[in-house]
Amino acid sequence: MAQSQETKKQAADPVRYVALQFDGTPTAPMAAAPPIKGGMKSSGTAEDRYDEARVGETDMRGERSVFVLSRNCGQGEEIPVFRGQDDNADTVAVFSSRELAGLYLQIAGWDDHQLRELSTRELSRWAMTLKRNHIHYMLVDANRHNQVYGYDPGVLVDLQTIHDLSGENLYQEIRNVATG
Repeated sequence: MAQSQETKKQAADPVRYVALQFDGTPTAPMAAAPPIKGGMKSSGTAEDRYDEARVGETDMRGERSVFVLSRNCGQGEEIPVFRGQDDNADTVAVFSSRELAGLYLQIAGWDDHQLRELSTRELSRWAMTLKRNHIHYMLVDANRHNQVYGYDPGVLVDLQTIHDLSGENLYQEIRNVATG
């Protein structure tokens, strides 16, 4: 009996990791030398930053964000990819709240992983990268116990059938699945 539970647990473990990237750019910050006097200089002019804020292109997290699990590697962050239950398609876990992501992480016992908050803008760019990496699904609010013991771990969002990959649309899809 212990053998079959161990086999199920191994099946629930990540099959691979992919870099957490947004449109092909790793999330690790680029190292830059600070100016000789003073602190870091902001890129662009004050007018550029004002224009960016006015059109909503700022990358502000808050009420409309989701969470993923990540771990640090030499080139930045990477996320675990799981096998789907039925069709063995690659799947990533995404969580509608920090609490559910933290609970999953605690139950999994992965000490080298952390929670990563994604804004709607980052979510959109990340989803495009997932599709390019042939990851078909996002598993919303995954249940680690169910995943380990071979039960239904949660509801899937099919990235192949969603045509609008805007952050707001994806956020709403995830929220709708999370709330039932």
